[in-house]
Amino acid sequence: MNALDLLWQHALSLLFILLVSVGMYRMSLLGRADLPRVTGRVTRISTAHYTTVGQLVSARHAGSLRYLHLEGQAEPFELFVGTAPGDFSPALNRLAQLRTGDSISVYSAPNGFRLGPLRLPILQAQPEPVKQGVRFIDRGPESIFAEGNRKHQVLALCCWLTLSGVVFLLLVLRRRERESAAVRSLF
Repeated sequence: MNALDLLWQHALSLLFILLVSVGMYRMSLLGRADLPRVTGRVTRISTAHYTTVGQLVSARHAGSLRYLHLEGQAEPFELFVGTAPGDFSPALNRLAQLRTGDSISVYSAPNGFRLGPLRLPILQAQPEPVKQGVRFIDRGPESIFAEGNRKHQVLALCCWLTLSGVVFLLLVLRRRERESAAVRSLF
């Protein structure tokens, strides 16, 4: 494989990464009106979740996860509430105000990845014993939880870096093609 083919492969890979990053960024900007809503009564809020066979679902982020169990929902909602430096901390976290029996609305992004109307099965999350991607929780007109916006900033940075990489590779490819054309014209 020559250098030109390798550069084209890198350019195509970066374009794919850019496409995925832009799609994820667009999803991260969805508001309450654009997200599926689940309404129900709180049955329990816990700091750990076990499967039906007694295995701990996740030991990652010890102390930074909460599991919100709603009446009529088989799986709990997983909420990240970490406040350590570098965490994607929530913009609003008043989960301590929730009580068993409170009627709430949970707005969460669907598992998997959507790019407009296209659903990419390659990027779908594996079936989890918990529901992830909670963006907002409301109790009546009162907001209880809102996901932070740091993810938006990271995704925007990824988009810009990938786009810069694509432009750089395309410029290198163009220069290589010009050089090869100049060499061919000599013969």
